[in-house]
Amino acid sequence: MTEYLTRPQGRIAYDIAGDGPLVVCAHGMGDLRSVYRFLTPGLVEAGYRVATMDLRGHGESDATFSAYDDVALATDLIALTQHLGGPAALVGNSMAAGAAVWAAAEAPALVSGLVLIGPFVRNAPIGKLAMLAFRAGLVRPWGPAVWNSYYPKFFPGRPPADLEEHRARIRGSLRRPEHWNLSPDDAFVRVMHPTTEGHVLVASAAREGPALYLAANGCEVTAVDEQPEMVRRVLSAAGAAGLAVRGYVINLGEWSPDVSLRAVVCGDAAFAGLAARERKRVIQILQSATLDGGVHLVETLVAGDNAMSIDELRSSYRGWHVSIDRGGSGSPSTFIARKTDS
Repeated sequence: MTEYLTRPQGRIAYDIAGDGPLVVCAHGMGDLRSVYRFLTPGLVEAGYRVATMDLRGHGESDATFSAYDDVALATDLIALTQHLGGPAALVGNSMAAGAAVWAAAEAPALVSGLVLIGPFVRNAPIGKLAMLAFRAGLVRPWGPAVWNSYYPKFFPGRPPADLEEHRARIRGSLRRPEHWNLSPDDAFVRVMHPTTEGHVLVASAAREGPALYLAANGCEVTAVDEQPEMVRRVLSAAGAAGLAVRGYVINLGEWSPDVSLRAVVCGDAAFAGLAARERKRVIQILQSATLDGGVHLVETLVAGDNAMSIDELRSSYRGWHVSIDRGGSGSPSTFIARKTDS
């Protein structure tokens, strides 16, 4: 059964089995904690208490963190070990092996031993071209496919009988709205669910989940925000998950699309500070760039002296199919407009 450890900025998913000395297992980048599905029963039978955890941005762990590096993972290993009443032997694969070494150096009293599998403990010498090729091979649109096709090479001898099922779980974990801290009942998820390809603009979203969810489901996403920290968080989380998201620190009123758009998702601050005439101009630009059948969503209508009313939005979207999702208790309202076929 999945349990969660609350950390600053998100949750880490783990499960635990058995009784005895504690063993904490962490997988490598692009995998899931279920990679230890064969090791765990053997350790439990041998008399160990075994916890397996999903890395940040993987599996059932949240993808809402600002950092996804080895040091961040190491702090999660330390926190989980403390939470479970360590010390623990740490089992780490790939980047998690490097994190386990860091955790042992930082908190030696909590670490009773290390098991390093295919460890990335220090940066190996690599040329600039090779590094560029490596990074390019891990981002969308080809990144997940490249990674998934390469994954079987980790089992050069006799692969497990359920390897294909495990690979399917890896692919599916990124496509779930819950993975990006979104509810399947959110208006955004319900409206955007059929949108599995094409260019999407996400402007001034209050959270990085919408941009990442769309990228994980095959959309080519551009994130626009005046706040550099939000753009950095989106790009950092996207990089950790092997997703490509274009990000620009810019006011929506100063940005113009360079491709045809399948959808536009605007947070509550997207039109803040813009006068009515400027808002109308921006909306017209976005409408012109949107393909027939495309959809625009404006979440939580902005407040203040220059607030957009529903009547103003309806007026701006004449000729489009318009609806309002009021949301549930404590949930934002969403203005939804779909472009009718010409």
